[in-house]
Amino acid sequence: MIKYTILFLSCMSLCIPALRADDDLDPSMVNESLEWTGADNRAPIDNDDDVPPYFFAVDANYDYITPAKFTTPADKHQQISYQQANVEFGFVKLFGCVDEGAAINMGYTYEDIHWRQNPFFNQSSFNNFFVGIGGFTKRLCDWDWRGSLSVNFDTRHFGSGDYNLYNYLLWGRYQWDNCFLQDLGLHIGVVGR
Repeated sequence: MIKYTILFLSCMSLCIPALRADDDLDPSMVNESLEWTGADNRAPIDNDDDVPPYFFAVDANYDYITPAKFTTPADKHQQISYQQANVEFGFVKLFGCVDEGAAINMGYTYEDIHWRQNPFFNQSSFNNFFVGIGGFTKRLCDWDWRGSLSVNFDTRHFGSGDYNLYNYLLWGRYQWDNCFLQDLGLHIGVVGR
């Protein structure tokens, strides 16, 4: 299970720079790349004029890890599986341009740990409600800053602070261009629970 997680995370870290928007994109390149679709007569879209000042987002995902057997001799007869479902609703407000904004979100997460012989606890399903706020800005020259704060509440113990989980993130990326390495991003940040 750990091998697949590390492989997935390393693939994601390789793909993320390719998914970043290119600010220096030549409009003629867009038109040339659309020729095969028959859409070569379209004009490129200017994002600053066509992006609404706010929008809503809905996200849902489901993960399932098949039963895995333990390898230690004492626990060889045991196995564990895991599943998680998540639904999230968000609202994003842009401030004057697409490079700065704030967001609020809320959602529900269901987790199930199927391990019958667990010696530490007997609860197998967990229901959590979460709320969060966040923001992003590119106001500083060559910097991209993002931050967020969220709280997860266990629905079985909603009023008790002992069962809450707090998450925070402060992340910045400095765009460093030099003659040897083009488009090099230096990252700095803090993430915690």
